[in-house]
Amino acid sequence: MTKEDELKMKENEVLTQEDKILATIGLFKGGPRSVEETVKEVRKLAFKESYRFYISNVSSIEIDFKGVLTKVAFKIPTYCTYLTHKTKLSLIWDINRTS
Repeated sequence: MTKEDELKMKENEVLTQEDKILATIGLFKGGPRSVEETVKEVRKLAFKESYRFYISNVSSIEIDFKGVLTKVAFKIPTYCTYLTHKTKLSLIWDINRTS
């Protein structure tokens, strides 16, 4: 599964703007709810939005350094969101990987 497929799946999980509005007034899927239930729903929505932001702006690589595999996270530069699919494939396949 590619990073783009994963992002699309996560975007589908995030609720619509209308659902967010309904959650804040306590009418989220099934009628009025208590304040506590509404707060829980709003917190879930906030977490989903935060997670979506994180996976779309942060990535990681694994580096083998002296036999130890280390995972390094990094921020994806903003300009990368504007690269075309063709340019991304070109970077993947045409880059010199020799050390």
